Amino acid sequence: MKAPKAPDPYATAQAQAAANIQASSAQAAMNMVDQVNPYGTLNYTQRGTTNVGGQVVPQYTATTVLSPEQQHLLDQTTQATPRPTTSVWPRSTRSVRSWGRRST
Repeated sequence: MKAPKAPDPYATAQAQAAANIQASSAQAAMNMVDQVNPYGTLNYTQRGTTNVGGQVVPQYTATTVLSPEQQHLLDQTTQATPRPTTSVWPRSTRSVRSWGRRST
């Protein structure tokens, strides 16, 4: 009786890579569950596909919509406020001429 022929390592690696891509794509889709809570909503929509390792996988966009109350709070906290025009740190009146030596 002869021993079975050894499997082609390249074919095995390609098959494993394809299975990994399919598994990760399925896992990502299962994890993208639309969410609704008092703060707003989070929705996922497929926006297209891309090629990964020779396989077509979906691409998604996550969209967050805040509740009116939360949007109002965000708008209040992100309104433009005047910024100081001067540096916080005073500038030195001395300059460095060479490494380790200061001019006076």
